Amino acid sequence: MTLPTLFKSHSHRLRQALRVGLTMGAITASLPAAAAYVFFSVEGVTQSIVQTSWGTATIVCNGVTVEITPTTMIATPSSNITVTDLADTTNFDAPGFSPLDKSNRSAFLGGSCIADGLRDTTTGDARAMTLDVEIAENVLVGSLTASPARNGQPLAVMGVEISPLHDNRLSAEDPMKGMWKNTGTSFTAKWVHATGATEHIHNLYGFGIDPTKINFAKGSTITADSIAAVGYLGSDGKFHAYDIETLAPGTVLDATSRATLSDAKAVDNFISLNDVIDARGGCRLPAGKTSQIVTVFGEVNSSGTIQTYGQANCIQIPLDAPYGRWRFTNAKLNFVGNLPPRRVGVTMAGTVLHDLIVPRRRVIPVVVP
Repeated sequence: MTLPTLFKSHSHRLRQALRVGLTMGAITASLPAAAAYVFFSVEGVTQSIVQTSWGTATIVCNGVTVEITPTTMIATPSSNITVTDLADTTNFDAPGFSPLDKSNRSAFLGGSCIADGLRDTTTGDARAMTLDVEIAENVLVGSLTASPARNGQPLAVMGVEISPLHDNRLSAEDPMKGMWKNTGTSFTAKWVHATGATEHIHNLYGFGIDPTKINFAKGSTITADSIAAVGYLGSDGKFHAYDIETLAPGTVLDATSRATLSDAKAVDNFISLNDVIDARGGCRLPAGKTSQIVTVFGEVNSSGTIQTYGQANCIQIPLDAPYGRWRFTNAKLNFVGNLPPRRVGVTMAGTVLHDLIVPRRRVIPVVVP
């Protein structure tokens, strides 16, 4: 049987949805037998958010009214959030205007939304299994034109000042979204540098660097560093970013040997041994090592249940030693709970530090009627 395929794109997200059939395995087993449920995926602008009770809400995404339930996995690019966070009207920094109707943005209103779930064809109700929201996902990449080290000015790329976001809902700050410590039972303690420094700008290997020392590229090259930032241009003319990276190793805030995550994708295909994890990142290798094993895992639920996906080898990049890179892909998984993980994590052999990020999640039911 040939399955119809629908491809969409959302900035750096490549989205694929295969849609056919009416039954949904474990997801639909708990739903009323008389109803017919069809998979839906909607992506667009968040037009309204109404919290209806504790743990529930309705969101209008690209004209479609979607129900949020206590089991919906809600996330921004940096954090897992609650329904209360979703409905919070506290504005982000200088949020600017909605691309939908040019009205003022209000928190997540006027931003972007991606919802996957099931639609009851009898009632028309669309319930989200996963919901991803953000204020915007614009990208600015270019040469450094100002920095504290260069000319005593705030970090700027091609004349545009870069301002890191510091908000529990959407943030550039680690360890808020990133590095945790193994306390012997689970990664329950956020890891903080001994100096108390905050990571909000990373090098290309995922290590926090000292923003006051960003100046020129590595070695003796007399060219400005290249900076990449993801976020939005605010009404104050600044680029407010939740992800900032310099393309040179830079001066790291902490030289602890550990592994980092720069990107992860989790796809639930609803077929036995066919779920996918694709992740990559960097590491700082211990003295005398040119490679080290890293273990990739998922945080299955808010209780901290862990599923191990496999291992990869972080291999030194000679020109940037002691830094290295790793890549991991496993397309033969069964996700615990039949949903993508809340977070994907990595740890390196010989360390107690875990780097965790919210993956780009897709729910792709492939169902035979």
